[in-house]
Amino acid sequence: MSKWRIMVLTLLFGAALGAYGEMDRRGWVREAEQWFLGFLVANGRQAMEQNLPEVSEDVVLVKFDEKDREELGAWPPAALDWLMVMKRLVAYDPEVVVVVQPLRWEGAAAEFVKPLRESLLPFPSVVMGFDLAAGEGEMSPEAKEFLEKELPTLLGGEVGGSAVRFTRVMEVPDRSLRMAVQTGFTSIDGVVEKPGRMLFVAGDGERLVPSLAAQAVTLFRRAPYSTMRMSFGAGARLSLADEFVVPLMPGGELVLGESPSVPVVDGLELMLPDLGDEVAERIAKVMGEGKAVVLSLDEKVGMLQARAVARGLAMPMLNRLDRWVDGALAALAAVLCYVGMLGRGRFGALIFGLVVLVAGTGLSLGFFQMQLVWWSPVLAFGLVAVSVLFCFVWPHHGVEEAEKETQTS
Repeated sequence: MSKWRIMVLTLLFGAALGAYGEMDRRGWVREAEQWFLGFLVANGRQAMEQNLPEVSEDVVLVKFDEKDREELGAWPPAALDWLMVMKRLVAYDPEVVVVVQPLRWEGAAAEFVKPLRESLLPFPSVVMGFDLAAGEGEMSPEAKEFLEKELPTLLGGEVGGSAVRFTRVMEVPDRSLRMAVQTGFTSIDGVVEKPGRMLFVAGDGERLVPSLAAQAVTLFRRAPYSTMRMSFGAGARLSLADEFVVPLMPGGELVLGESPSVPVVDGLELMLPDLGDEVAERIAKVMGEGKAVVLSLDEKVGMLQARAVARGLAMPMLNRLDRWVDGALAALAAVLCYVGMLGRGRFGALIFGLVVLVAGTGLSLGFFQMQLVWWSPVLAFGLVAVSVLFCFVWPHHGVEEAEKETQTS
């Protein structure tokens, strides 16, 4: 190998590294990495879902039943009843408290709303549901204000994707409570969800809005909003940084599946004082500590929300290798590719380079499916491409001479 070939190839590699740095600064590398992660998720979804627990260790459903109207004294339960439940929940130190239905009280019934809001302060995170609708219709002034100023929005995502569209807000939690909580939509009136699936995100053409379950998963993982990203299509997913990924259907729906199931606690029992008896021990065992507690006035609706949260939290953590590994693998791939192309001629080098790229992609997918490990191939693809083009334009001297001799004879 001549020194001129080494010098030119070194310069080309240096230029490629410079271009990579500029692309990284502009955010293009990140976009390419997310596309590749989508490819891995689309083809490795089964590996992510095959070892989920049968029963969730992170979520519990607290259900209220209308048949207990007499014991509760009112239906829906009064703000004072919710206040008693929240005070009891403090002992179980939940990571996230999720209230499915929008809580509102008017007139004299709103007397305990302020104390209820103050009772939420000990919890790290509280998220309450609101209802959306698709199609024409009227909105209350409060709903219009919520739509314009308070609607939760995903900062990272494909706004023009295939998300289900909504047009208006139907019902929201009490204004006083919204001061102390996050919010997420629970339903979209006029949109029929497929059995066994739940919308994780919706859009109005300009913004992507997370569901109640999506908010709960994010808050439980303590993921900053800036790390959240929604992707649609074959590799649809909700990403929380590079480690936590919830695979979705192309339109942003979560497949609930059969597992994990969610344990249930009767909300009426949480209104009673802890007497240290068998009931209290059973509740303490189910509630545990540090869980996501979902509270609902409808057991069926609440269970769907709880299962969605449990499914999202049950997804295994992905192992994104360190950035220096990307560079080391890229250098190794480029060197091996160049050495392998020596003596192969122009089109032989081109074919060999394509084989290396396909094999590298297959190797990455194999590692992801077996160990849920992934790394960025962007730099490796760039350096291999430089090697291939270099050997195509300036083939190895020995091969070039052999080709000339063949043509002469």
